[in-house]
This record gives sequence, C-alpha cells and structure tokens, in this order.
Amino acid sequence: MVVNADDFGLDGNVNRAVLESFERGYCSDTTIMPNMPGFEEACELAHERGLAHRVGVHLVLTDGLPLTEEIRRCRRFCNEDGAFVLRKRPHVWRLSASETTALRGELGAQVAACRRRGIPISHADSHEHVHEEWAIASVVVRLCLEEGIPHVRIARNCGPRRSLGTWAYRKLANLRLRRAGLAWTNYFGSAEDYRHLLARRGVTPRTQSAEVMIHPMYDASGVLVDRLSQRPLADCADLLRLAATGPSARSGG
Repeated sequence: MVVNADDFGLDGNVNRAVLESFERGYCSDTTIMPNMPGFEEACELAHERGLAHRVGVHLVLTDGLPLTEEIRRCRRFCNEDGAFVLRKRPHVWRLSASETTALRGELGAQVAACRRRGIPISHADSHEHVHEEWAIASVVVRLCLEEGIPHVRIARNCGPRRSLGTWAYRKLANLRLRRAGLAWTNYFGSAEDYRHLLARRGVTPRTQSAEVMIHPMYDASGVLVDRLSQRPLADCADLLRLAATGPSARSGG
C-alpha cells in the first residue's frame, strides 16, 4: 500500500508538512515538484532525513515556470510571460509535432533536475493529474520507459462512481499503463475514496494494492491539514497509517 504526499517542493510550508507526515506515519512516499520555489530545500531535506528513495517526480505543466525555453513558446502550455497555463478542459487528445518535442524536453528536464540533486525517482505522477491526458500520457509513458522510472500513478478508479464516460476513459488510460508495465497499484484515490473502497466486499489492504494521495500543509492555525479538503490529517490518521504501513505496492499491482 502507498500513501503519497503530493507537492513536495511547492514551498517551505508544504515541505515541513510533508516531513511531519512521514514522522507521524501518515505517508509512505512523496513526489517532488522540480520547477517550484521549494524544490532545492525539499531535495536537501530528503537527503538529510534519509527519504530520497521514497521520492518520486511530480511532473508539472499547470503551475509555475518551465525549466526549458522551447515549451515557453507553446501557447497550449504557456502564456506570453512564459508561465504554465495548461488546463485539462478541453481534454488534450492530440499534440502537434512541435508541441510533443517541447513537452518531451520539459518533462525530461524535470526528471534530470531531480537526478542532479541525487533523487533516484521511485515513481511518477503529475500536478493536477495532467499525465492522465491522452496525448500527454503518451509522452510520459515513453519518458518513463526511457528513463527507467519504474512506476506511474494510475487514474483515479475508486470511490463513488463518476460518469460512465469518465469511468471508461480512466479504465482505458490505466490499461495503457498496465500494458507498459508501469501501473503502480490496482487502485488510486483520495483518503475518502480509499475508505469507500475498503467498504466493498472482498477488498482489504492485503488483497488489493492501492495508492492514497494526500496534500499536506499547515493552515493559518498551524494545524496539519490536507490542502484540497482542508480537513486535519489527524481526522483520518488511523486510515492513513493502515495504508502507509501495509504491504508494498512497488511490484506494480
């Protein structure tokens, strides 16, 4: 089982929150944002705390500044100031040859930034799940195979059922990852999604591998919360510890 703390490297607040989440047993792994202000500090902290082998890459295309110049000229990805502006609506079904080249260069640079700082990269996912977009996923799959990154986060597939179209798309996207040998787990979702999954008959932490995502940060009162839900992580501490200390999913699931 995996509990992954997303957004390591976003800023100092998040960096400290991720480290406390490790200390409290709320997470087993994290993914780092190579283009964000807290990246260098996060790398230093990972090495100081002996966590570098638990750090994957959190590929970024929707926030901050790129690491390469070519993608700054692609209006699909960046505005006139060169900052990322990609959004998932409408879906990214196709990319031009120039866009594909620029995307491959940028994602490759983000991977290289991690490795220059001594991060082996145990797995990959993305900020706001953009690696699920069909055309972007094609580049991510090739990149991970070429770079020897063993696992990629699957699309969310547990929790309350979404629309039939969303369900079908995610199933197809996950099938592509499984065929490439990159799928990290059988299931992926939030802590609440995972709670919903465990309520299903025949599903236990020992029979099905799953990844739970959290987004640790400190709120204005200094409470450790999940940034997306704003709920204190202590509210689901037992659930997170159960997942974070369960059997490893690194075999692929």
